[in-house]
Amino acid sequence: MASTNDERFKLTKKRMACHDSDAFVMMGGVYYSGTEEIKQDARKAVALWEKAVELGSESAHYFLGFACADGEGVERDGKKAMYHWRLAAISGIPMARYTLGQAAIQSKPRHPRQVRLAVKHFVMGAEAGHDESLAAIRKCYEEGLVDKEVFEKALRAHKSVSDEMSSKDRVAAHKERAELRILGGL
Repeated sequence: MASTNDERFKLTKKRMACHDSDAFVMMGGVYYSGTEEIKQDARKAVALWEKAVELGSESAHYFLGFACADGEGVERDGKKAMYHWRLAAISGIPMARYTLGQAAIQSKPRHPRQVRLAVKHFVMGAEAGHDESLAAIRKCYEEGLVDKEVFEKALRAHKSVSDEMSSKDRVAAHKERAELRILGGL
């Protein structure tokens, strides 16, 4: 395992040379946020995420969605943002479910159809073990937007997935991923 940012950067560059889509996603995050060593460059980040998509990355769609929503490195385009988030959600990225749920629940005016859509995304995210989705469905329950049965079903599913994923190896991997987030802003 690489121990310094410079070593991680070199390792990621090697992985990119081997057409590793995850390396392109990670490097896109580095350029999107910038670091002490690397100047922020949203256009380069978008280009790296687009290359990751070409190489088959599903998670790159998630990040492209934010770039489109914020107008960072590309022209601001809400429809394109939703397109990328939907593709990421369909691919099984729980954070994308949460993001789609947030977009639906925050729509103005808040229509019951949008609330149902948000709840659907939050429940699917919670069922995949996504903590923020569970917190969102809990908030919907507290606000009276969903009934107790829906909330409890999501809670049980989240607990089941979380219990299934718990292990010392996963804790270590989570810690390593957190370190990489610090490096890459992911």
